[in-house]
Amino acid sequence: GGQQQQQQGQQAQGVGGDAGWEAVVVGGEVPVDEEYMRRLAAGELQEWEVADPPTGCRTDGPLLPACGRYQISRRTAQLTQLLRELLDDACGGSRAVCRALRAALSSITLMARTLPPLAATAAATTSTASSSSSAGAGAGGAAASSPQRLVDVSAVPQLGLMAVNDLRHLADELLLLAAAYGPRLAAAAGEEEAEATAGMLADALQLRAAARAAMREQLRVQYGSLDEILAGLEGLRQLGFADAKVLMRQRRVVQQLLHSLGRLGRAACEVLRPEEAVGLAAAALEHTAEQLVAAVMAKSDMSRDECGEVAALLGPLAEGAVQAWLAAARAAGADMSGVPLHVVESAITARAHQLCKLRCVVRVLSSDSIGAISTAWDHGDLAAMTPSELEHLLLAISEDSPSRRALLQKLR
Repeated sequence: GGQQQQQQGQQAQGVGGDAGWEAVVVGGEVPVDEEYMRRLAAGELQEWEVADPPTGCRTDGPLLPACGRYQISRRTAQLTQLLRELLDDACGGSRAVCRALRAALSSITLMARTLPPLAATAAATTSTASSSSSAGAGAGGAAASSPQRLVDVSAVPQLGLMAVNDLRHLADELLLLAAAYGPRLAAAAGEEEAEATAGMLADALQLRAAARAAMREQLRVQYGSLDEILAGLEGLRQLGFADAKVLMRQRRVVQQLLHSLGRLGRAACEVLRPEEAVGLAAAALEHTAEQLVAAVMAKSDMSRDECGEVAALLGPLAEGAVQAWLAAARAAGADMSGVPLHVVESAITARAHQLCKLRCVVRVLSSDSIGAISTAWDHGDLAAMTPSELEHLLLAISEDSPSRRALLQKLR
């Protein structure tokens, strides 16, 4: 996992030589209604607010661009400007010119959503420059014109997520342009407005579908990276033997896992809108925690020592995963695009059900008595677990006793 992260970092540095992938920040801060959020946290909402909750945003400014700041590539920023220029020309030309330019616009969006996101690496440029300086001016010109090596940006989190943003941004721009230019396009083409903008709306929907597919691919890549690290825990099968070397090795794996989550979190918080960053965080944490919960629940008999080792190993991950994800964002400020980071943290935790379940599992394993587990269940502190899951865990970690029988009866 660490070697793969180093390779991804080298790829990111190399792709930095491709000016088209230079990041451009667009969008605006989310206009959070601080007073509403305060009353929500304090449980002071009025009846109508509970029945029909407001958006949580202020209404004293423009809401369309206020989805949060995010990054797109410079080439996409230039492409959106080109689309506007095409539409300006289409509105000012004859019917034939108008229809031809609309067809050109559709072809551009087709290429944007179907061509793989590739970037030229700076390493190829460096080798070309060195060969040209040694071969002389004539040979240098030939070397400089040789094709650069291309890499798929999905292998680099920052660029892969930016490619997703590019598609979403183009889709949003098309929808806005269809509304802004619709009447003029209809007049220039001699058509109804719905007919004149139908192609743009269809292209926008296809771009959004392509963005969803690109995000699924990005998740697949990141899941693979996390799985490589999780494999080092060996399904928790080596615990329970009081082997100091095994414990030290597996603690390093957990720290590496937290580092990987922090690295991916930094990319997500820098590149994505807040809502999408929360979604990616929840997906990555769910994927990780689900496997760890399954590894614990697969055990049918656990000694007291093994319970302590598992709890000590997984506790830092269960309690620190969200903090690791947001570490870079917290170092940069107290909010993400205007949304307070404590709200972002709560949203991630609420959507990462398996992480909440992992916390419950760790709490059960670290409890000093059946009575403590029963009290935690009564107070709702183990609500992320089902009764059958807690029953299975109780049978695995404890011997028969009156207190265990009473708790099992309560669960059943």
